[in-house]
Amino acid sequence: NDVINNLAIMKTFINPHTYQPIMTGSAIKGAIRTAILNQLAQDKGWTSLSDVRNKKKLPQDLLGFDNPTQDPMKLLKISDAEYNHAKNLPATEVVLTVSRRRVPKKDKTGSGVTTYLEAISGYRREAFNFDIRHLHNKDIPNRHLVPATTAELAKICNDYYLDKLHKELDELS
Repeated sequence: NDVINNLAIMKTFINPHTYQPIMTGSAIKGAIRTAILNQLAQDKGWTSLSDVRNKKKLPQDLLGFDNPTQDPMKLLKISDAEYNHAKNLPATEVVLTVSRRRVPKKDKTGSGVTTYLEAISGYRREAFNFDIRHLHNKDIPNRHLVPATTAELAKICNDYYLDKLHKELDELS
């Protein structure tokens, strides 16, 4: 059993018809939502989670809705991202994951179980296609809080994620 358990590989999501990896639209939308919420929190002058009264209601507080049917993020529709590389390069590779500390502590190393993980290969970011649709519904209050164009959406995401990417790349090197 120990040998068989060591052979397990955590798999990525795939399209059951093409057997190619996908990035789910809900995951992409969740990442976008995080960037938008961060921007709205900064606009309110919040600097940390301690500024939030009820952390479970953070999205409702920032996006100004009580009922999920009134969530302005409903106006943003995102499809699953399909893998479609022009040169038909392999989509994934199997890598070994190791638990490491983000902030090194003296005399302590990474711990935890090492796992094999099927991951989307590096430099394949341009090989995924998906649709972003911006709906216009005047019945949704605070609809102005969700960017109405893809360019605005990209700016908010870059403002939030680009520094994190550079920091991770520095840590890896």
